[in-house]
Amino acid sequence: MGVADYMPHIVKAVELAKDYGLETTSIHYATRVSGDIQDIFSYLQAVCAATEQNVSHYVIHFTLSVNSPTKEA
Repeated sequence: MGVADYMPHIVKAVELAKDYGLETTSIHYATRVSGDIQDIFSYLQAVCAATEQNVSHYVIHFTLSVNSPTKEA
């Protein structure tokens, strides 16, 4: 990330999800963010805006899954 103390930046990004009313779950080496798709995209935009103020280089990797797993009838 270009900074030695990168963990506080990750923690801030996860905490920001809660400010957007999103649910966060710790998963293997990642954080799952669940909620309304519009809120998720707004959150991702806010994360980028906040992170670029403090970090010279960062990567966001996310997988989008809608209506999955499908509930059985």
